[in-house]
Parts: sequence; structure tokens; C-alpha cells
Amino acid sequence: MQHSFTISSENNLLSETFTGDIDMQLIPSIDQTIMADVEFREGLKFLTDLTAARIPQDYKELAKIGCLKPEFQVSKHAYVVANDHDFGMVRMMITVSSENDNNNVNVFKSRDEAIAWLDE
Repeated sequence: MQHSFTISSENNLLSETFTGDIDMQLIPSIDQTIMADVEFREGLKFLTDLTAARIPQDYKELAKIGCLKPEFQVSKHAYVVANDHDFGMVRMMITVSSENDNNNVNVFKSRDEAIAWLDE
């Protein structure tokens, strides 16, 4: 699994990309790295691009991704996926995740749609 992220202060947006097989054991260290970035702050919008990732096929494992994000206190979080199956898996993750307490999380098949929703 590879992970990269950028933070745009101008757009108040953290954009992250996962590629390869998502290793759930690495998520906490990724989250720590993000929070340690000097540009990180509460209230950022998150864009998580999973289009090049192979997500866990067990929604309970996948839910661990979302369950860790509330500590970030994001304003909105959009996930982008490549296909219908991943869309359904991420939708289930959002449903069981504590991240969606304020209905501020959504999943899209297009980065442009995700960004438009984040900018609403």
C-alpha cells in the first residue's frame, strides 16, 4: 500500500490517495503523520481517493478507516472510488462508521463530483 497526501490551505482541503492493497494496520500511523503536518488543522475538508486502491472486502475492516477519522474533526469527507462494488463497500463503511454522525461524509465515482460536493 502506498499513501500520499497534500494540504491546501487556500482550499481548506486535505487530499489523500491510497494505492495498492489497503493495510488496515498502517492506518493509525498514516493518521498520525497527517496530524503532525504543520498545515494540518481542525475543520479541513478531506478528499480520500481510493480509485487505485484495493479496499478490504470485509466492510467491518473497511469501517476502521472511517472510525479513525473523527479525531480529525473534519468539516466534510468525500471518498472517490473506481467502481460500483467499491462504491457499495464504502457506502456500508460510512453507514457503520462513527465518522458520519453529522451526515458530512459521502462517496463518489468522480473526483470532480466529490470536489463539487465538498465546496457546497
